[in-house]
Amino acid sequence: MIARTIDPSEAWLAEVSTHWLAAKRAWGDGKALIERPGRELASGVRELLVAQQRAAHHLPYRLLIDNVPPLATLYVEQDSSEEVGRNSPGEMGLGPRPVQDVMHLHRNLLLTADAGGGKSTVQYHFTAESADWWLTPDARATLAPPCGWVVPVRVRATAIASSVLAEAVAETVHAELHEYLDVRIDQALFREPPGAGIRWLLLVDGLDEILDVDQRARVITALARRLEEPENAYRFLVASRPLGEVELGPLRMAGAVHYKLQPFTAKQLNTFAGSWFRARSGSGDPDRFIQSIEHARLNAVVTLPLLATIAAIVYEETGDGELPTSRAGLYREFFRYLLDVRQSYFQARRKLLENLSDYRHGGRLADWLFENISDLLESMAVSHILSRDDFGAETDRLWHQAVNWTVANAPHPVGDIPRWKEYVRSLLIGTGVVRLVGDALEFVHRSFAEYLAGGWMVSEWLGDGLTRLAIRRVIDQLGRESVRGSVFFALGRWLEEGGGIHEPAPLLHELIKSKGVELFGITASLRAAFSTRPDRSWINRRKSASPRYGSAGRAIAVKARTPPAQSRP
Repeated sequence: MIARTIDPSEAWLAEVSTHWLAAKRAWGDGKALIERPGRELASGVRELLVAQQRAAHHLPYRLLIDNVPPLATLYVEQDSSEEVGRNSPGEMGLGPRPVQDVMHLHRNLLLTADAGGGKSTVQYHFTAESADWWLTPDARATLAPPCGWVVPVRVRATAIASSVLAEAVAETVHAELHEYLDVRIDQALFREPPGAGIRWLLLVDGLDEILDVDQRARVITALARRLEEPENAYRFLVASRPLGEVELGPLRMAGAVHYKLQPFTAKQLNTFAGSWFRARSGSGDPDRFIQSIEHARLNAVVTLPLLATIAAIVYEETGDGELPTSRAGLYREFFRYLLDVRQSYFQARRKLLENLSDYRHGGRLADWLFENISDLLESMAVSHILSRDDFGAETDRLWHQAVNWTVANAPHPVGDIPRWKEYVRSLLIGTGVVRLVGDALEFVHRSFAEYLAGGWMVSEWLGDGLTRLAIRRVIDQLGRESVRGSVFFALGRWLEEGGGIHEPAPLLHELIKSKGVELFGITASLRAAFSTRPDRSWINRRKSASPRYGSAGRAIAVKARTPPAQSRP
């Protein structure tokens, strides 16, 4: 797939479309105008909107830092580009445009982006802006809704996998908004339109998080059938990591227009930096933050909104204004902040010590759990990433897996401590790596699990270097979409831990020869994984041990950053 672009000779068409789109937004969605939608909403919708408005004050990943700025303060509107595929040959695109504008052009959308690319944040922004509009009488009197005549509501794809649609929506609403709701919202609300001439805009999130390929195919087929029903109560925006044209084909065939969410431009990154450091007064200077990104050569990495946020947090904590020089290094420092620096986590530790101090071996078990929390999280991540089972197949599988790990590895029996399971869960939530959604634990972001599982892969697969067996194992796993992100992290972490002396060339040469991996599709990610250089502190230590290391190490690092010419697309 390639992004549609505008031919210079057809610039007039883009200009006309821009004026037409502005008029369309001013007067509202064309079909909605024909239906003459009312302004009154069905009973129960207002309660949903109030909860969405309350939740809008928080980022989706609000556990990452204390005193997080509101989403409305930090949100930077990203562009999207329509994707050209087999289902739309010969059509001419009109160039990148904001997703919110695109909602006025098409009834149903398929929105893809890489991990951390902003898919969920866009959806949360839609629900917040729509809630503000519907709850503001003055705006409703003069303007059209920001997303058209719809009421956006999120629904998790993993919920659709195990429930009928209305039930899945209600389940997601309860899981994500229960702390903001005054009353529980019944699934019956989502079986009918939210008002006369108004539809629900179902924001389907995490399609790629259904790890079982057959089950994911069934969900895609079920969604495609809904898309084909012209008179139902729904419009759809389905968000996912890229899964391939064949797998997503049924959605396109059913009329969903495929757009790719674009990463931050340099201007948008500057806007984000300014908003972040203004909101967190005294935490840093946005211009120096951008300079640090350029110095560390992270410009391409931090174009993803989640990674820009992580970079800002790491920058605040470094004190010297220096950032790691790779994506793996950025995650390493971020996890160090979560588990070694963040004050709220240490408060949780003190609380656990107080609660367990009266039990036999209680204090030792509390200390052991804190000292081994990284190993526990890694074990959970490996189970989550490498398992072929669907994440939602068992109620709170992560929690059960975590408790079983502590029972098997604790230095003293835990059976004599009442509520040990609850203590383990509370501590895990306190790390900021996992969160409680409804009654189940899940990783705050899938990339967190991928990073942790990548560490296990380094020790288990690459402990003896890039042997023939290791290379074959890596290539085989790159062929699995569900674990590919962890493999990229493993390669990046392997290079980081080698401090510049690990050589990736044998793997790259084998990848080129391998016909089992879609090399063209993963080349950019491989470059990101190999774009690293040894930490300065590590170089200084090596220099003191061997005066010849400096030039040799730099030469190897440069070679690691530059894949062989024939590996480039």
